[in-house]
Amino acid sequence: MDQRFTMRHELATTADLNVATVPILSLFTCPKAFSGPTGRIQRNALANWRALGNSLEILLLGDDPGVVEAAEEFGYRHIPAIARNGYGTPLVNDIFRKGAEAALAAHVCYINADILLPPSLLEAVRTASGRWKAFLLAGRRWNAHITEELDFSGDWASRLEQIRLQRGVLFTPTGIDYFVFPKGQYADMPAFAIGRYAWDNWILRKSVAEGCPIVDATEFVPAVHQNHDYAHMVNAENNTRTENPECRENSDLLHRAFPRVWEGNSSLSAAGWRLTSEDIRRNWTRERLRWWMYFALNGLRINLRGRLQKQLGDEYFTKLLAVKRTLFGPRKKESCT
Repeated sequence: MDQRFTMRHELATTADLNVATVPILSLFTCPKAFSGPTGRIQRNALANWRALGNSLEILLLGDDPGVVEAAEEFGYRHIPAIARNGYGTPLVNDIFRKGAEAALAAHVCYINADILLPPSLLEAVRTASGRWKAFLLAGRRWNAHITEELDFSGDWASRLEQIRLQRGVLFTPTGIDYFVFPKGQYADMPAFAIGRYAWDNWILRKSVAEGCPIVDATEFVPAVHQNHDYAHMVNAENNTRTENPECRENSDLLHRAFPRVWEGNSSLSAAGWRLTSEDIRRNWTRERLRWWMYFALNGLRINLRGRLQKQLGDEYFTKLLAVKRTLFGPRKKESCT
């Protein structure tokens, strides 16, 4: 797949779909060490994915304690030796590269190792891939407090749905924990640290910039996120996440790639399409309309600013900006983190 999504709006033909090919989707993840509550959460996820059937290939990446053993126990493929940053945290770009290289399916899905999926995921992939050759399919998550080991035998899908309805709280459009796309897409991702801010926002912002169709599957694929702590993101000195050095580095990488980034163009608010139980339709939700309004007003602001600068000249326009900063302070940096 070309990095510039040259085939982004071309409809896929029946021959392109290869619907008889197994697996339909290769799912890859980079688990943490299998210990304590994290171990239980991840084992729940691995058991859930296995229950989705043989049309799904599972790849476990990394060599944290327990990953090899989990791959052997569940019968999943294992890929060791993921590149890490100076803090020892795995790098997302290497996870994506090695996951895509090892995948047998034409479409891949990165997923966090704490997410539980309904059976509708595979149908969502078939639907999206039947319409576009290049696309991004993702969905918001339902946060749920789950402290028990879950059973994925029998009518497990109904039991999972009851957990979502009784315990789940739908998170914001920035909370995205799985991404489905054709192999080779996002090959130029910067070296983000996994499990920290901003790398998922880069994927959405990249898709917007390249015109790649984004499909919001929240309604059709209600994914359940098992709640956990975020000790790995907290700065030990002041107990804050925003001051964590890896979070700052990720945020810097995002803003260097896309200086004009905010929630409307780097979250599911930017999705132009929505997958429902009936079909794929244009996404005219409130968040989407808010996104379009921002760009319309921002374009008007830039146009008026340019006209004012032309009328005043550079010298007086610079002085005017200095007065504005004195009166109102510097403009806040736009951020989705």
